[in-house]
Order: sequence, then C-alpha cells, then structure tokens
Amino acid sequence: MREALASGTAAYEAKQYSKAASGLGRYLMVNRRDIPVLLKYADSQLRCRPQSKGWAQQAVNALEAILRTDPGHRELPSVSPTSIGPWAHLSKRSASPERG
Repeated sequence: MREALASGTAAYEAKQYSKAASGLGRYLMVNRRDIPVLLKYADSQLRCRPQSKGWAQQAVNALEAILRTDPGHRELPSVSPTSIGPWAHLSKRSASPERG
C-alpha cells in the first residue's frame, strides 16, 4: 500500500489527476480514515477530465468519509464541487447545517 500512496501522491503533485485518483484510491481501500489522502483523492476526482458522474460521485463519497471520520472537519478540496458542472447537485447531499 505504501507504493500506491507514493505513486498516487507523486501523480497528484505532477497534476496527473486520473493516475493520482487511481493510486490514492488503492491506498484508501485499506486506510479509509486517512483524511489528508481522502482530500487529495476527492480533489483528484474533481479534476479528472473529461468529467464524469462517476468521478464526481467518488469525490462526494470521499468527502462524506471525511465527515464520518471527523464530523467537525472544515477543509475542502481546492476545486469547488460547483466546478463539476451538471453533477454539482451531488455535493449537496453531504452538506449539513452548521451546528452551534
């Protein structure tokens, strides 16, 4: 799994988002609560081109996993979910009202 993390991280830093999503996804199959990697994975999925509903859904799933692991987490990927065009509505399912 270290190899998957290393290759996914290297691809992410090289802006090869499809390769990054693949490598980071393999790593996350075993390490599902690694929030920094989940963020990179979600970001990679949102940046993959051409866009697809599947990639958008994987990004939403990763963000939901972050919130299940750390309900108070506030950091988001650097790409806005609204930039994914017709699949932006998928991100609304994980939105929750602020707790005070």
